[in-house]
Amino acid sequence: MANSQINQFNNPAFLSKIQEKAFEYYKHNQLWEISQLADKLEEGLRANAALANSSPELYSSYLETLLWLRLASFAIYDNDTCLDLIKKHFLDAAKFGLDFNQLMNIKMYSIPDLAWPDFAQDCIRMLKENKQRIGSRPLEIQGEETPKAPAIQNWLMDYDRTFSIDKQSEIQRSQYLGQNPNTRDLVQQEKNYLMNLLKFYDNLKPLPPSMLGETPASSFQHPSAKQELPAAQAFPPYSSYSKIRPINPILPAEPEIPAPKPIFPQRNIYQEPEAPIRKPLSLKQDFFSEPLSPSQTQPRIQGNIIDLKNQLKDQ
Repeated sequence: MANSQINQFNNPAFLSKIQEKAFEYYKHNQLWEISQLADKLEEGLRANAALANSSPELYSSYLETLLWLRLASFAIYDNDTCLDLIKKHFLDAAKFGLDFNQLMNIKMYSIPDLAWPDFAQDCIRMLKENKQRIGSRPLEIQGEETPKAPAIQNWLMDYDRTFSIDKQSEIQRSQYLGQNPNTRDLVQQEKNYLMNLLKFYDNLKPLPPSMLGETPASSFQHPSAKQELPAAQAFPPYSSYSKIRPINPILPAEPEIPAPKPIFPQRNIYQEPEAPIRKPLSLKQDFFSEPLSPSQTQPRIQGNIIDLKNQLKDQ
């Protein structure tokens, strides 16, 4: 990458420019374009690694933006990358204002009927290996001799032992948050994170045969392929960034979700998504080398926080 292109990364206004482009894509459900933007950003950060020492806060903000781009385009990545994101960054999605239930709702349409049950179980397995913490107070879990760290994997262990490993309803989730002693010291935002986790966890579970009147496997139905999704594309290896600071939630206007159906509540098994994933449009070749206009020279970073939420208000 040319020096003039690398030098762009030293200007906070360039970060704002990337974020504006990302939200423009996000508003129009252009997931492939978001992933392409993430690839270019990661390439630029690798070429400009010295920024980590010269401007650590700015560099960290670039990493946070890169992670947002990866999570926002979750649905189009290969299964292994999706599982890695669930294992290492499930909680980050919630802090970014992204709902993993909606992300998975889109992902489901790219998975063959017979492959979904195994993939759902793999997702559960990754959640149970996730060590991100919700809260700070150790958990007292039935059957465990010593308190456990309030990591996602231990919250799910406590949840299973409070009820069972079977699929639970909103009633059980509300009872768990309202009555379990381990949730007593959680602030409201942490309770929201935990509720989002439990909902996603339960959504991945199959309905029991008694509720379906048939075997669970037969309930995994996908819509008829009236319009094929774009062919799978190769993506560069995903780089995990562990030091992600909480940031202001970014919550664009939510798209309409298909009517609830069995197994995954937000999935309509009889219709295609209203906004199917489109074939990617090529980014401008000179996107990372375009000179900044005078109006783009003022930084938009506020301390260690990416001002992504205000970006939406301006649009």
